[in-house]
Amino acid sequence: MLVYLIRHGKAKPDSPTGRDADRPLRKLGRRQAEHLAAWLEAHPTPPTTLVSSGLVRAEQTAQAILETLECTHEHDERLGDFFADDTPERLARRHAHEPALAIVGHNEHLSMSLSNWIGGAERLRTGEMAVLSIDDPDADVLDVTLLERVRLDER
Repeated sequence: MLVYLIRHGKAKPDSPTGRDADRPLRKLGRRQAEHLAAWLEAHPTPPTTLVSSGLVRAEQTAQAILETLECTHEHDERLGDFFADDTPERLARRHAHEPALAIVGHNEHLSMSLSNWIGGAERLRTGEMAVLSIDDPDADVLDVTLLERVRLDER
């Protein structure tokens, strides 16, 4: 199984409501999401399900990807800023019957999940995707391999 672990695109520093949860994407964040969508569309195993947090910046990232891909979209509020560290693992196990799953969320927890899965200190930047392979999502301990990282080159 493949898991695409995606940190939302670059967001504006403020929101119209003043709430962090309502911060929208910047133009750069939208371009980052579109770049990831094009990459996923060209991949031989695109996600069949995309799960995103309900925070505006993650939702907008997910929507930009869904404009390109045909896949199921689910919201999981546990992917918000303060989700439990094992949320991506639980999602991977729940979707183990699928060839590929995309998860759109936030830091610090996405980076912590990535670090826990592959060992070492890993950090996902805004608009970055880690492409992971899980040999047996039903195993007691997941054997996860980082295949590559994808991000729009801003230069």
